[in-house]
Amino acid sequence: MAALANEFLLVEALSASDLKNRAVLFSMDPYVKLTAQPSGATARTKAVKGGGRGPKWKGAGRCALKLAPADARVLVEVWNQNNVTPPDRVGGCQLDLAAVLDDAQALRLPLDTGGELALTARRSAAGPADF
Repeated sequence: MAALANEFLLVEALSASDLKNRAVLFSMDPYVKLTAQPSGATARTKAVKGGGRGPKWKGAGRCALKLAPADARVLVEVWNQNNVTPPDRVGGCQLDLAAVLDDAQALRLPLDTGGELALTARRSAAGPADF
């Protein structure tokens, strides 16, 4: 099912486990980035400071991704926020929008570099106001 005009994907990142460690000296500060495909629209959560390999977003993991009618998939990625250098990609996976309904669904997504991301996702015409 392709996206409708003015439709959003509402995601709340809950936690991750066994993430690949990308931090050299300190604990990772992970965040989740969503990229709609093929439109390229992006959204991201706040970083979990010191979240390490098993972060819990505790209410800071909400984001709303504006979908284009042609969007059929979303690239879901975990990144490590760095203060001095560019962010490091920790892992990712594809989410087929046809599998996402209007009611919130709990998903456990295996990442391509190992580990797992737990989140809820649903479609909404109201966007961020519908959280």
